[in-house]
Amino acid sequence: MNEYVEEKVKGPGIALLVVGILTLLANLAGLLIRLISSIASIIDGISSGYGMEFWGPFLGSTGWQIMLSLIGFFTSFVVILAGSRLRQLRSPGLIYAGAILASIPCCSSWCCCVGLPIGVWVIVTMQDEQVKAAFTE
Repeated sequence: MNEYVEEKVKGPGIALLVVGILTLLANLAGLLIRLISSIASIIDGISSGYGMEFWGPFLGSTGWQIMLSLIGFFTSFVVILAGSRLRQLRSPGLIYAGAILASIPCCSSWCCCVGLPIGVWVIVTMQDEQVKAAFTE
């Protein structure tokens, strides 16, 4: 691996790692806020013996939000792994997947303003001929 390629992928790799970590933290905070804010409702529902008239709408709204946070966790891990692999010049398919996931607003929560340009930066970097050649070595 030559110095040009190492320098070329260093910035985008670190940036992709940072976006992944920020997204992971944002999803963790969102999940904790949703769980903490719904504890009183859950305790009330259990102690009162409410039926599906309570649990149906509750699970429909809160359950959906929790599921989105879990999807965000998965995509965050992919983005973090992609940033790590970019710096190692391994797994180009994973790097492209991570760059695309970082660019999609619903996958990167509030980090989409940062994730979109970084995802584009990673894809442009991956199109460099010397970077492509480094992956085949």
